Amino acid sequence: MNEQSSWVGIVGGGQLGALLCDAAHALGLGVAVLDRDPRAPALTRADVGLVGDWDDASALLALASHVDVITFERDDVGVAALRAAEAQGVPVFPAPECLEQLQDKLTQRQRLEALGLPGPRFAPCEAATPEACEAFGLPLVQKLRRGGYDGRGVQVVRTPADFARLLPGPAVLEAQVEIARELAVLVARSRSGEVAVYPVCEVEVDPQAHRLDVMLAPARLPAEVLAAARALGERTVVGLGGVGVFAVELFLDAAGRLLVNEVSPRVHNSGHHTLDASPTSQFEQHLRAVCGLPLGPATLEAPVALVNVVGGGTRRGAPGIEGLEVARQAPGARVHLYDKAEVWPGRKMGHVTVVGPDAESALREARRLRGVLRVAAREEP
Repeated sequence: MNEQSSWVGIVGGGQLGALLCDAAHALGLGVAVLDRDPRAPALTRADVGLVGDWDDASALLALASHVDVITFERDDVGVAALRAAEAQGVPVFPAPECLEQLQDKLTQRQRLEALGLPGPRFAPCEAATPEACEAFGLPLVQKLRRGGYDGRGVQVVRTPADFARLLPGPAVLEAQVEIARELAVLVARSRSGEVAVYPVCEVEVDPQAHRLDVMLAPARLPAEVLAAARALGERTVVGLGGVGVFAVELFLDAAGRLLVNEVSPRVHNSGHHTLDASPTSQFEQHLRAVCGLPLGPATLEAPVALVNVVGGGTRRGAPGIEGLEVARQAPGARVHLYDKAEVWPGRKMGHVTVVGPDAESALREARRLRGVLRVAAREEP
C-alpha cells in the first residue's frame, strides 16, 4: 500500500466518529464507518456505512475491504477483530497491541509504571471486598479493569461507609490523590514519528459522574508546570509507541507533582475545543497521523472554554432541546450537537465552546450557557 492513505475506516459511529467523518471529507479522504447501531450519527456522514459488531472479525474484514487504513473512536473495540483486519494487509492505528495494553486499567497502569512514568500507588484486586480495601488503605479509587467509560466503572472509597457501593468485578485499586488541578494533554504522533502537542487543558470533573464537566485551555498554571505537563504527555505517547491522537490525563497533586491518571488512545472530549480554537482540530490531526500525512499546527488561537451538554430529565426518548437559539447567539460561542436519536439522563448529547479574550471570561460564559441549553426526552403527545 502507499505510504499515504486515501480511504480510512473508522470503528465506531458515535459523535467522535461523526466528527472524524467531517474532518476526513475536508481532507479529501474517503471514509467508511462500522457501528452496531444503524442509527449511529457517523453512519449518515460516511461514504460507506456498515452495521456490525466491532468485536466480530468478519465485520472488521468487511470494513477493511473498503479502506487503506483503520482507526477507531472507542476504547472497547475487539483487539482480535482488529488483528484479523491487519492480517489482511490493512494497517490499524493505533496498533492493536497498544490498544490492548490500555483497554485494561491494570495492564495500562503496569505499562505506564514500566515506562517509568509517575502515577498513583496501585494494586490489582480480583474482587473488591472491605478487607481488600482496608488492606490497601483508604481513601482509594476503585476502577473496574475493563468496560469503564465516561465515568462508569469508577468508585471513590473514602471511608468504610462506602463499602456498600463497591463495584463487582476485577478491578485496580489506586490511592486517592490530593488533587490541586486535573489536566489533559492532547498528543498527536504520526506514522513517521512526528509529534505535535496541544497546549495543556485544565479540566473540572463532575464529582458524581466522574467525567469531564468543564474544560479550559490554556490551563492557568505557571509556564514551568505547563512545560513539564507537555513533556510528560509526549513522553507517555512516545513510550507507548502511539500513532494518532492520544489524550493523556494528568493530576497535579498538592505537593506540585505531576502524575499520569489515564491514557485514551483516540480523539477525546478534552480535545473538542480544537474544533473552534486551533488551526488543526484533533479530528483532522488524528487522520493526518494515521494516514501518513504531515501533522498540522497544534497551537491555540485564543483562550477557550468547553462545557458538555448532557441529557436531563428522568426518561429515555427522542431528544427535545431548549435554549438552542440563545446559546447560538452568544458572542464567541459555538454549539455542537451530536445528532443522537435518543437521549437519557447523563448521556452526552453535545458540547458548547466559548472563545474569549481571556480565560476567565470564556469560562464564565461557558458556565452560563450550560444552564441555558437543556436536552431531555420530549413529552409524548
